[in-house]
Amino acid sequence: MKLRLYDNGKIAAAAIALLLTGFLVAGCSGVGSGQSADSGTGNIIRVAVSEAAALPASGPSSNSPVAEAGASSASQNIDNVWITVTRVALLPGAGNGQPDPNGETAIEDSGTAEAGLQVAELAQPKTIDLLHLPGNDVAMLLNAFDNVPAGTYGKIRLYYTNPKVHFIGDSDNTAAHPTANFHLDIHFVGGDLVIPVSTNPNGGVSIFNVVISIVLGRDGLKVTVNPNKILIRPQVFAGFNPPVAYEVSGTASEVLGGNTFDILTADGRTFHVVFDTSTGWSFQDGQSGNRVGVTSAQGRAALDNGSSLIVVGIFGSSDTLSADNVVVILPDKITGTVVSGTSTNGWLSDNTLKVLKAGTTDNVIVFPMPSRAGAFYANLVAGRAPADNVVFGDNVVVLGVFRNVSQTEISGFWITIGP
Repeated sequence: MKLRLYDNGKIAAAAIALLLTGFLVAGCSGVGSGQSADSGTGNIIRVAVSEAAALPASGPSSNSPVAEAGASSASQNIDNVWITVTRVALLPGAGNGQPDPNGETAIEDSGTAEAGLQVAELAQPKTIDLLHLPGNDVAMLLNAFDNVPAGTYGKIRLYYTNPKVHFIGDSDNTAAHPTANFHLDIHFVGGDLVIPVSTNPNGGVSIFNVVISIVLGRDGLKVTVNPNKILIRPQVFAGFNPPVAYEVSGTASEVLGGNTFDILTADGRTFHVVFDTSTGWSFQDGQSGNRVGVTSAQGRAALDNGSSLIVVGIFGSSDTLSADNVVVILPDKITGTVVSGTSTNGWLSDNTLKVLKAGTTDNVIVFPMPSRAGAFYANLVAGRAPADNVVFGDNVVVLGVFRNVSQTEISGFWITIGP
């Protein structure tokens, strides 16, 4: 059996992809250097991991095990390589240099935290076998850092413990020697990771998506076997595919009817949002969190000063967000039975509905928005036209915004016709 650890290509790339998957399974919470971490809360960076098309020009070209004086050929009989990932970090600043051509240095560093280092601790460490992977699924997510300062980051650092290998035929695993201070670095090539706006998940500003292509170096994951120790020395590269997408939540202001508005976040920041015909729109149930995609006209009709929003997009500058998607959160809901109209038409002459709220004797007038035919309807009954889709006796759920304090009138943007 050849040691697949030295294979170049999909197995090596997938190994790092699986390594990153461990963070999703365990759950991360990010902190700056020297701070303690919460568990399982905070900002989410979704990292789509893909196989790099090519490796950097630098580095060794051999695909054979590393040889040292007195090294044993037993490395060819390794069938498992285990590591337990404990945390991940972003290292600030460009110009951090390329890794040693022979892989991550074996000399242990002092372990002193570097200035600006951003660390995400795993709530539960994740042990993985780099040689036994679940196929080539390389679209994976990484749950990571809280409160990342704006700036340039030159590499990702992975921390692990308990490295060990298994030799074919042995009854147990054999401990291996780790890289410097139990970490290995993933070096960006062709450009660094730029965070244009600092994050604050509790304040409404989070990173939504980062795409990074990660691959092991030409020799893959280097393993040296000699009479004294087994040494794991990986060489890892990554390509960053900009731009970074953000998720910003808050309330709308300066809604003037054009293709722009402002969003005010909980931490007191104001961002200018621009959108166009390619922007997607959704409604979110403010109570259940369920979402549904709607047309631009329906979404924009629900956009008003004070509306609660979630905007996903890319920062063109430090204060202007180009929206890929806008989610309008509808805070109010009524459930009840239509008590207006007839068996073929539930509408009143002014194109409103009268709904008896379930469990009460209260009637609520529903104003469909932006119009009787233009509101979003779910569970549209077969054979009914959009303008005649509600009849007397229908059970309905209406999501929208109450028009008065007494809650006897509601602007209904999302109307579900139920059994």
